[in-house]
Amino acid sequence: MMNMKTFRLFIVLLLSVASLATPSSGGGIAHAATKGQTPSTKEKQPTLGLYLSTDLFGYIYPIFAKDAYYSAEVSATMNINNRFMPVVEVGVGFSDMVSQLYEIGYRTRAPYYRIGMDYNMQYENGKPNYIYLGGRVGYTAFEYSVDAPSLIDPVWGDEVPVHFDHMSCRALWLEAVGGVRAEITKNFHMGWSLRYKYPLRLAPIVNGGPWYVPGYGASKGAAFGATYSASYYFNITPKRK
Repeated sequence: MMNMKTFRLFIVLLLSVASLATPSSGGGIAHAATKGQTPSTKEKQPTLGLYLSTDLFGYIYPIFAKDAYYSAEVSATMNINNRFMPVVEVGVGFSDMVSQLYEIGYRTRAPYYRIGMDYNMQYENGKPNYIYLGGRVGYTAFEYSVDAPSLIDPVWGDEVPVHFDHMSCRALWLEAVGGVRAEITKNFHMGWSLRYKYPLRLAPIVNGGPWYVPGYGASKGAAFGATYSASYYFNITPKRK
């Protein structure tokens, strides 16, 4: 079950930070105006761009949490007028964990997908560095296997093996996203995001359900996540004839 009080607090904090960082409309228009170009002329010239990104956090995480899980993820984000940013994220989640305490093994490997939209809270300044808010819908269909120490039958005294292989599961969830993106050199950007995730559906639940869900994490309830991405920007604005 998701914690709605925590979710509302997270949204309020994101909006508060964004409102402090967003410049006034007057400053943005003054920045847009150049010699021989009025603000109204600027608005009539739509711009299009494309960010191709990879999430570095998925590769770094296993260094600090060995025998847990990791992911490889890429994304494509369309930049529409430096304001609206539809995004598609595709990745593969891996886990081959053995608990040293309980001697329980968990294995899975499967793709996951997210689609959503980001909104540039600083679109008026026309700069490549900005704070954004957004949302995602995530989905994965995967199989997982669980191994555990054998149990002793209390009646007959025999060992009962605990091995569940190729159990199928599907997951659907939502994410509230807040982050920053900054240009390091021309067209090369780095950025991070914080995410609050809550599940819509996880089924079927068999033998206690999965420990790790690719793209979501090691949680059956609401959870936080993070990304640290490297991106390259392509300006695909059509040239005027």
